[in-house]
Amino acid sequence: MFARFVDLQIKVLKMLPMRFPVVRGSSALRYSQALFIMQANTLNIGATRIRCVIEPIGHPHIHNRLGARSATGVKSIFDRCKLYESDGSAIRVHTHQFRHYLNTLAQTGGMSQLDIAKWSGRKDVRQNTYYDHETSATVIARIRTAIGDDTRMFGPLATGARAALISRDEFARLKVPTAHNTDFGYCIHDYVMSPCQMHRDCLNCTEQVCIKGKGEKEQRIRQAHNETARLLAMAEKASADGQFGASDWVEHHSIQLSRIEALLEILDDPAVPFGAIIQLLPPGIPSRLDHATQARALSPAPNVRESSLVLPTPEEAAE
Repeated sequence: MFARFVDLQIKVLKMLPMRFPVVRGSSALRYSQALFIMQANTLNIGATRIRCVIEPIGHPHIHNRLGARSATGVKSIFDRCKLYESDGSAIRVHTHQFRHYLNTLAQTGGMSQLDIAKWSGRKDVRQNTYYDHETSATVIARIRTAIGDDTRMFGPLATGARAALISRDEFARLKVPTAHNTDFGYCIHDYVMSPCQMHRDCLNCTEQVCIKGKGEKEQRIRQAHNETARLLAMAEKASADGQFGASDWVEHHSIQLSRIEALLEILDDPAVPFGAIIQLLPPGIPSRLDHATQARALSPAPNVRESSLVLPTPEEAAE
């Protein structure tokens, strides 16, 4: 049996995609410039691959192979590998889930927010938040593994004695029972044992930990720095004008500002790697007993005459 080349050529040309050599009619992209092109039926297991005919890889090709049509008989990559959900149903994955997963891996690995945004093709680093699916368990595990490692953690837990009667993992579980989101980082206070003793004054709390590279939380720390500096300037002006109690606010805002500056100094240090866990030392806030002692010292001395008054005896009173 013989066939003319021209007849074969006509038959093959008729099998080419519509609008060939343009990939899509809405754009001027040609097949010679396209990145994702394959031989016809390459992903279709039930059909013969045609070597001389090409087709673009579209959303259905990927979507179907990730389980979109498992219920209608189109096998996914999971079906072919005999992988199923825990209840035996077919696995179905959306293409955008991989983007969320990779972004979460980058967040967990300590990649900077700017690098994640650039790598993901975003214009604003704040969009990273919607792709960060780190669980509290992941944050707890990261904090626990950094305890005692002065290259990954900064603060009391990093400089504490490493020799103990129990293992470091057991010690970490005792010191970090949980982690809660805060405006500036994560709170490792165990609310099962007691309520918050600082009344959400997180920047002055020793149970507040910050993670370098968390762009949105770092931005709040810088906003708190600017706000505290503004309040300190106002308090200093009020104190200079002789307003009662202004000096107390000057002292308070000065301590707060120095603490935030110490935190920012660590965050801005290029020697501190992204993902490092930072815990500041106790701020030296006076206790209620200290407050009472100070108040007692400032109270006026008792009247000596009144305190030395002696009542007359009954005999003296009868006279």
